[in-house]
Amino acid sequence: MRVIVTARGGLAPSYATVLQHLVAILGEISKNPSNPKFNHFTFESISALIRCVPLSACSRSTGNPG
Repeated sequence: MRVIVTARGGLAPSYATVLQHLVAILGEISKNPSNPKFNHFTFESISALIRCVPLSACSRSTGNPG
């Protein structure tokens, strides 16, 4: 989470890959949510990624107008 917040817009070129990995981790967490702190930081990491990456970068990589 701290790396995502520190990198901010620097993650724009690779945000999709990072988000895919976080979503995969979230899928594993949902099978057996046994560590609340890890779960919390996973959600915080996803929200930090969404908050810190500029919308224009997201639109360029997905092909959506932005």
